[in-house]
Amino acid sequence: MSDKFNITRHKNCKLLEDYDEKNTFDIGDYIKRNSKVKLNRNTVITRL
Repeated sequence: MSDKFNITRHKNCKLLEDYDEKNTFDIGDYIKRNSKVKLNRNTVITRL
């Protein structure tokens, strides 16, 4: 914790992982939910 600013007094402190365990971001779950791609005839695929 910093001596300059107390983050527990900030209005968005409740959004931090330290405030509540359910605020933890899990990249694995995010990729599972958002990894489905819909392709159709108009889809352009660019190889990088």
